[in-house]
This record gives sequence, structure tokens and C-alpha cells, in this order.
Amino acid sequence: MKRLVYVMILLIVISFASSLYSLSKDFDLASTGGTGIIMYPSLDVSKSFEIGIGGQVVLLPDVVFSPALSIAFQGFNLGVAVDYSTSGGILPVIFSAKYQIASGIGIYGDLQWFTQVDDIAFSLMLLGGNGLFGLSIGGGWDLTFGFGMAFTPRYDWNLNVFFGVQKSVYADILFIRAELANYSYRIFYDPFFANDRRGVFNLGLNIVPAKWISIGVNGLDLLDANRSLALSFALRFNP
Repeated sequence: MKRLVYVMILLIVISFASSLYSLSKDFDLASTGGTGIIMYPSLDVSKSFEIGIGGQVVLLPDVVFSPALSIAFQGFNLGVAVDYSTSGGILPVIFSAKYQIASGIGIYGDLQWFTQVDDIAFSLMLLGGNGLFGLSIGGGWDLTFGFGMAFTPRYDWNLNVFFGVQKSVYADILFIRAELANYSYRIFYDPFFANDRRGVFNLGLNIVPAKWISIGVNGLDLLDANRSLALSFALRFNP
């Protein structure tokens, strides 16, 4: 029975892949549920209807699972993700939205619901990158930067900024990516990805053997004492 289930899942995945259209292969799902912001610095959004499913697992110093769902259409990207810690429960549920206004410019926002303390937080950001005012650093590098704010209605607000780059290092199959930010995407509770009031440096590899599948190996907050290792996996298709 288990083998039959595995075969059915494989057939479903293959059917998804057969319906794919030709797109750039450098894609992934971030922990926010959408493509971009943390660990994949890109503001690009598919102009056609596209669904992405996947997730991330942080292996150190504790185990955190983050399943994610992403839907893109007409320059919009909507996402939902859940961070589940094996020792701390759900922290948090994240709803995200991104809109690519034009080449090189976009906006991003998310709502984070922390179920344990029954509180919410918001993040808003203006995104820029390749194509903005003709900006390009050439050499196959993809550049994205962002500036915005995060706030919690009952506590405080903070200014956020990040700078990220990505480059294909082998035939649009293997990509290296890095980002430097003054914040982690979790606003309230983030023992795994960033020390409090410290910057975040992330470095990772993205492996894209086909247009419909992506595998990531990411080092998070590598310059601080609580650095961590994460693995990600994503599928995308257009039904």
C-alpha cells in the first residue's frame, strides 16, 4: 500500500512538471512563503499563474519545520508559511504579499501571527534591484536590496534594510546566494536565525536540476554564535 502511495505521488509530480512553461530556473520559496526577501534575494514575480509548494527545515541549534505555499499571478505573489519548532510549537504563522511594480522595483509586506502569545506583527518593505533606473552589475549577478519597517501594535517599530546577491555558478543549475541584513524575518521570537539587535549574514547554495524543482542548502546568521544550518525544497507548477 505504501509503495502505491509513493507511485501516485511521483505520477502527480510528473504531471505537474509536464504542464510547466519555460521560465528562468533560479527560483526558490523563502521562509516567508514567497520568492524573495530572506535567503533568496529576488524581487521577480511570475507574470503567469504559478503555484509553489515546499518548505525548509532548520537543523541547528534546534529543529524548525517551515512548510510554505506560494501563488503568483500578474506580478503578484501571495504566500503562507508556518514555522513549527519541535521544542516551542508554532512560532509564527506568516502571511506574505509581494508585487513587482516594474523591472527593478517592487513592494513587500507580511503579517506574522504568534499563536503562543496571541499577538501579531507586520513588516513592510520597498524593494529595488536589477533594472531600477537601468541599474545592472553585470556578470550574471542578480542584485536586490530593500528598505522598510517592522512594527508590533502593542510594542515597538524598527527600520529594516537588506542587501542580497545571487549568481549562477554552473549552467543555471547551481546558484550561490548571499545576503546581509540588520534583521531576521521573525519579528518577535527568533532564537535560530539572528541574535537580538545584531545583523544577519546568510550564505547558501540553490540547486535547480529542472525548472520545477529546487533544493537549497543554507547557512544562516553565520557571523554570530547561534549560526544555523537549513535545508529547503520546493516544487512549482502551473495547473
